[in-house]
Amino acid sequence: MCVFQMRRHVRPMFLSSQLLKFIYDSVTFAATRIAIAYLGFPFLVLELRPVLEIYRYLVYSYVLVQWYCHLLNCK
Repeated sequence: MCVFQMRRHVRPMFLSSQLLKFIYDSVTFAATRIAIAYLGFPFLVLELRPVLEIYRYLVYSYVLVQWYCHLLNCK
């Protein structure tokens, strides 16, 4: 999966110093929180129309992530 490939190739670049490791950990923590919020939102709202409206506004972020994974040739 794309996540494992990114972790294998990107993470070692940030382990050279404590500051870079902290930045890497902070960014990945924030990305994980955003992904969980993105996926868990429908279960909190429990209404179809507001969920579809929010996802319509957020669809561009999903497209950008897919484009980035495609550039990394992740499968």
